[in-house]
Amino acid sequence: MVKIRISQKTALLIERLLSLGCSDEKLINLIEQNDSKLLEKYADDDYSFETFLSYAKNHSEDIVGAIQNGYQITFNTMGGLRYWIENAFGLKEELDFKAEEGKKLGLKLTADQIDKLRYSLASNWVVVEKNNEIDLIIYSIWIQENN
Repeated sequence: MVKIRISQKTALLIERLLSLGCSDEKLINLIEQNDSKLLEKYADDDYSFETFLSYAKNHSEDIVGAIQNGYQITFNTMGGLRYWIENAFGLKEELDFKAEEGKKLGLKLTADQIDKLRYSLASNWVVVEKNNEIDLIIYSIWIQENN
């Protein structure tokens, strides 16, 4: 199956809506109505859905397909990834993990959550699983020792 690629912004907004109790079916229905005002009831100080639909349309993002079949984020930043983890898995930074550049996250996830993380992350990140904790490493140059 071909992965549907979407922006970090779109992925964050999808996960935010799902975390607020909007089911896949309801979210797809709201998207198909193509009226961002219907999504604004989910907005708060950190998340606005004002340009959600127009951004996705202008960038040819298949939001419905991403919700139904999963997605890969085109590029993740550490800050965006922090918010994505909070919304996708219901975790809280500082309580459940630490998100600092070059530091271990120490995520403790279920097998399903690990699968979602591996599938969704941009290709510039590598998932490292050790001692039942997940750490993420930004992928720039991978050097492997010859043993």
